Amino acid sequence: MGPGDPHPNWHARMGGLQMRAVGWRAWSDGNEGFLYWGANCYRCPDPPASPVVLRDGLPPGDGVLVYPGDVYGRPEITMLTSVRLERALAGLADAAWLEAHAALHGRDSARQMIHKFLYRAPNAYAKACVAVDAFRDACWSTL
Repeated sequence: MGPGDPHPNWHARMGGLQMRAVGWRAWSDGNEGFLYWGANCYRCPDPPASPVVLRDGLPPGDGVLVYPGDVYGRPEITMLTSVRLERALAGLADAAWLEAHAALHGRDSARQMIHKFLYRAPNAYAKACVAVDAFRDACWSTL
């Protein structure tokens, strides 16, 4: 349920880079993994073609990273990904770039990269996509 704005999280009303910054924060804090508490915490639609009802008492989008495909006109797909899940995966991919850089140049060098381009603290992180592009370019040039 938290932290809330301006900290990184995956609430529905947060911006894409704010969601992506969850992965940056996890890497910067030295986390070795990430366990999200729930991916489909909505009430099952009844009848199946009716809209999904989110659980009461949760921030918008918290606990909902996937949606049932049949409810949204894609019965051949069990689950549809949310934008939040796409942003989460992008943040974790950025962490993988940092790990690759750290493997070649050391964690201190990778930490300098993340601090320069993406993330310094829970309320100090990139707010524009050009920073992510610059980070990826810098990482690519060192691999």
